[in-house]
Amino acid sequence: MMSCLWKTLDGRMATCRTGFRWEVGKWYKSDKESDLSDDGFCGSENIIYAMEHIAPVYLAKVEVRGKRYKTRGWSMHDGGPAYNKQMWPEMRIIKAWEWRKDDSIALAIFAAGLCQESLEQNKDEAWRSFFIDSLVRALKYAKVAAEAHPTSEREATTAAVNSAWLAAGKTDQGKKMYLRYIEVLQKCHSSILRRINEGKMVEVKGATR
Repeated sequence: MMSCLWKTLDGRMATCRTGFRWEVGKWYKSDKESDLSDDGFCGSENIIYAMEHIAPVYLAKVEVRGKRYKTRGWSMHDGGPAYNKQMWPEMRIIKAWEWRKDDSIALAIFAAGLCQESLEQNKDEAWRSFFIDSLVRALKYAKVAAEAHPTSEREATTAAVNSAWLAAGKTDQGKKMYLRYIEVLQKCHSSILRRINEGKMVEVKGATR
């Protein structure tokens, strides 16, 4: 049974490090285990993890097959779960969508709402200041995303992803906060899936541009 993962691509429908270009529906194969990550033969189960590696111009759902070589995580965020990036010898894009400014704004606002929810639900004074700070910063990121110039959509995307990480918090504060971290990132992932299912994201048809 083949697995499905998520990856993000630049404006050429390419992996940013090497410029490896992809076409929707076409299988690609790499025999060089050491080059899998650089070639772009990698993906993540959670869209937010994929967005950490490359701020998307395109969001792609990919199918993989063969023997998974290894899994690794090199999150920039302290306490982030390891192994958020999988590498496979064969991969193809099943579907792809344009990632637009509206998508960044929606994610940033959703993440800020999760910060608000955490603040309202948590009665521990020791944590309230943390959640208040997260909410204030997340709202600022939402504002940045909303006000980003159309030619600076990467800035909006980065702000949206930062909002998601703020909502999740850190994992180094015990099991309860770790489980919350995973839950929040899954909610952010699911919010993007809802936009896809509701037809709010523009699907890429056929070959790359």
